[in-house]
Amino acid sequence: QERSLQLGRIHPRSLPATAMPMQFQDAFLFTTGLLGTKLMVTHFLTVRARFGCKNHGWKEDVDMPLGKLLKTVLVAKGPLTSPEDVERLTGLVRNSIETEWLFLAIAPAYSMVGGSHAAAISLMYGITRVLHGAIHVFVRTQPWRALTWLPGSLSLLFMSATVMVSKSGVLLSAFKKE
Repeated sequence: QERSLQLGRIHPRSLPATAMPMQFQDAFLFTTGLLGTKLMVTHFLTVRARFGCKNHGWKEDVDMPLGKLLKTVLVAKGPLTSPEDVERLTGLVRNSIETEWLFLAIAPAYSMVGGSHAAAISLMYGITRVLHGAIHVFVRTQPWRALTWLPGSLSLLFMSATVMVSKSGVLLSAFKKE
């Protein structure tokens, strides 16, 4: 079978039928980068907040040799440097780690089983997760946080259920006598 390259990519006509569509691949990669950037920015904001309110977290961080330099580089004063900010940012990091990994597993599976609008759902998930994080840190009011959390959570549930239902035949075949 002929494989042709198009700007460093394998031409979509040469991919097997079970491969993920190029539109989904691009959306998935963009969303992965978006979520990774959000997480790393949140990490930096958390470190900044810890330095700003002198909540070092660990005893070895109190007299850290590079502490003054980090404090200066991170501009560890002003907004988002209170103990409440540390708690809020730490909670956002924990929430991201607990939730967003599931997207990385489910979205490709959803695309591979032929789930419709996989690219749009992936982009919507990433955008609502970033909005949810921004509202959690900066706006701090309901119902806005819930309204940005809900679409992402429902999309994960929808994609997970679609994958499970589309592959439910595996349960029957696993118990068939050979």
